[in-house]
Amino acid sequence: MKTSTAIKRLPVAAVGATFVVLGVTIANVQASTFTYIAGVNDNFSLSNGTELSSPSASLLAFATNSGAFPFFYTNNFDDPSIDKQLFHTFTGLPSNITSATLEFRAKPNGGGSDNDAITLAFGYTGSNINSPSFISRFGATGILPNLWNTTNYPSGQVFTLNLAALPPLQAAGVSNLLPGLNSNGFLDIRINDDTSVDYLKLTLTTSVPESSSILGLGLIGALGVVCLLRRSSSV
Repeated sequence: MKTSTAIKRLPVAAVGATFVVLGVTIANVQASTFTYIAGVNDNFSLSNGTELSSPSASLLAFATNSGAFPFFYTNNFDDPSIDKQLFHTFTGLPSNITSATLEFRAKPNGGGSDNDAITLAFGYTGSNINSPSFISRFGATGILPNLWNTTNYPSGQVFTLNLAALPPLQAAGVSNLLPGLNSNGFLDIRINDDTSVDYLKLTLTTSVPESSSILGLGLIGALGVVCLLRRSSSV
C-alpha cells in the first residue's frame, strides 16, 4: 500500500480596514513689511531746517571714546559741513526678518570725501565695534565705481543696499546682516566724515508662521492573506 500526502494551499484574501482620526497641522506664513525713516527726503534742502538723528547710547559713547566728539560729530541730516560724522540708530525692530533694505541719499561735501565710508553695526563696546558689522567706502574699491567726490557726484547719489547681500567690503565685516538684525533688534549707522546725508529709510519684511489644525479621517488598510491548508490522502 502506498500512501501519498499532498498539501494544497488555497489563498483566501481577508481585508481588515481600520479608521483613525488624524490631526493635521498646516503652517500659513504671514508676511509683513515695516518701514523706518530718519531725516526727510527733501534733496538736502535747508529751507525747512535740518533734521535730527537719534543715535543710541553706545553709538554716542563710541563717538566720545574714539575722539570723534564733538568736533567730528553732527546729529543733523542735510548738514553740508566737512570733518563731521552722522550717527543714527534704528530701534524696536521686529523679529523673523527675512529681507532688509537700506535706502539713503548722500552727497560728498569736498575735503577728504574720497575715503568716506558707511558702517552698519549692532552696538559698540567703548571704541570697538561689535560683531557682526559691515564697513565700506562709498567710492572706488567700495560701493560705487568712481571716487566719491564733488566732481564725480556733484548732486549726490541714492544708495539702495540689500542687507542680506551687501557689496564688496572696503574693510572688515560680513555681507549678510539679517542674523544680526534678528538677534539684536536694532541697527547702528555711521557715515563719515565729509558727506551730507539727506535721509535714511530702512525697509524690513518679516515672515511669521501661523499654525492651524484640521481634523480628517484616515484609512489604514490591513491586508491579511489566509492560507487554507487542505490535507488529502490517496491510497
